[in-house]
Amino acid sequence: MEVSYKMSTRKIGILAMKANRAHALFSVFMMTVVFVINFVATSVVSSSAFAAPSAAKEVKFKDYPIEISKGDRLVISGIRGSVKLIQIAPGKSPVVRAKKVLPAGAKSSGSQLFENLSFQVRKEGTIVTVEAKGPASRQEFIDAAASGQPEISFEIEAPSTPAEVHFHSGQVTAVGWKDGLSISLIDGKINSTDGEGILRTILTRGEIKIDKQKGNVEIENHGGKVALSNIAGDVRL
Repeated sequence: MEVSYKMSTRKIGILAMKANRAHALFSVFMMTVVFVINFVATSVVSSSAFAAPSAAKEVKFKDYPIEISKGDRLVISGIRGSVKLIQIAPGKSPVVRAKKVLPAGAKSSGSQLFENLSFQVRKEGTIVTVEAKGPASRQEFIDAAASGQPEISFEIEAPSTPAEVHFHSGQVTAVGWKDGLSISLIDGKINSTDGEGILRTILTRGEIKIDKQKGNVEIENHGGKVALSNIAGDVRL
């Protein structure tokens, strides 16, 4: 935010002449302007320091324990947001942590989409699905996929097991995932570190970074940047 105040020397002189107190009035005037500018600047800094500039509203869901075993297939889907897969530490229970965010400056339709945005977890046989819920029609889906619309973020701690992530836009991160992983994203970033097994990625726009992968890597990239390092396996682009 920029604060500006403009007053010509001529106008200041006229005001001072009319009041017959040029020197005193000018001094008081300048002190007032400095005070106002300092006050506004302090308010802006304070607001930036204590409020997330990218989020007008955020809601954290209650942690959701999931029943999943190694060998099950994990499927995660949504429209906008992020997914982080973490190999669970010994002794801990699998869990889904989720939150939804309404970005600052969202479109007028964003508030209603934000209120309707939620998620569900279900298990059918050996398939565990974590799915964002919200748009009920094709037009609502198109609206929800637009930039600046509400987002949902998942952080999933689970045993490494075959997994799929399907999002329209956002970021997908896998940390220490020791099994096959498939990621499809239209626009965003894909990051994988210290993984094992076959890693398949599909990205239309954005960036892919893969480091310390033990296993084959298959990348379908239509217009993004790709950075690969420490790959112990075949790479197919």
